[in-house]
Amino acid sequence: MLRSELTSLMIRAHHLLRKQPTFKAEEVPMLYREPGVLTGYRLPGMKLVSYVISVLQLNNEVVNVWTHLIGFVVVLFKIHFLLEEFGPDDSRIFPIIGFGVCCLFYTSFSVIAHTLHSISPVVHYTCFQVDYAGIALYAFGGSLSVFYTSADRETKIQLQAWFLPVNFTLSWFCFLCCCIAKLKYRRPYPISRKLWQVIPYGVHTLFTMALVFRRTVKCYSDNCSDPGLYMHGTAVILAFIAALTFSSHLPEKVWPGLFDLIGQGHHVFHVVSIFLTLKQFDAAHWDILHSSIDVTNDVTPKLSSVLGVITGLCVCCVLTILALRPFVTKVVQDGDILEKKK
Repeated sequence: MLRSELTSLMIRAHHLLRKQPTFKAEEVPMLYREPGVLTGYRLPGMKLVSYVISVLQLNNEVVNVWTHLIGFVVVLFKIHFLLEEFGPDDSRIFPIIGFGVCCLFYTSFSVIAHTLHSISPVVHYTCFQVDYAGIALYAFGGSLSVFYTSADRETKIQLQAWFLPVNFTLSWFCFLCCCIAKLKYRRPYPISRKLWQVIPYGVHTLFTMALVFRRTVKCYSDNCSDPGLYMHGTAVILAFIAALTFSSHLPEKVWPGLFDLIGQGHHVFHVVSIFLTLKQFDAAHWDILHSSIDVTNDVTPKLSSVLGVITGLCVCCVLTILALRPFVTKVVQDGDILEKKK
């Protein structure tokens, strides 16, 4: 009896793990196609387990999945090493821990979205709304870390009353703009869709950069050498590269079909985003250890407050996704009609 059950289990496992076929762009609905990517698509409408197994096989989403899956593990180690180095009661690392939690959200949400979005049109839109929520949380956590670990004391004192509300609102607004852009435009997407997505995050990046503006000016006027500022500058450059690779669809638009499985602009965007995340960790870590910035209790939040605000942003994003569900249904229905007409 046991032998037959094991045999049956092995047969089912072999059936699941066998190589799944991939399809050309013209064989899948327009919703799932990417510019310059001609092959390697997974067929929509399969069972959930088929998409989970697909991350172990070669298709045009597997690089997107594994880059952020590896990033998730790396961030976990970063958080672990921080807690080991400083201890769980050191309030200086609370903002970095908050940033780390946000990074765990954005990497895991990205993995889920790129793994499952091909199941159906409704799942496709919902998955990427969840993905956008992860990016918004990442932006929120990045500003949080910069403000509490890298901004000078005067900036903290002047802005601490309204920093969290503004950061919260900007992050949620970025998420909302991405959701609207996804629902408003149809493939092939116009440039205006990317503007809806990139400009709000550009504003958020400027907001974050402004937090270290006074420190930068003071360092320049004193002719000082501040490695922490160089790290923040490198992070800004990486953010610019990430925005460029996200919005340009290069190199696959120049050489269609050549980068179907590896090397797409979005693949590069994922890799750059992980390096950007690590550089932000390094900058915050260096500032805590070496910067002359006075880190005091009156401008350092409690860990419960940090995690509470992150939870609040998560709740707002979930409520927004639920509120947008009727619009998703309408877009899917209209899309089905257009598909049938073709």
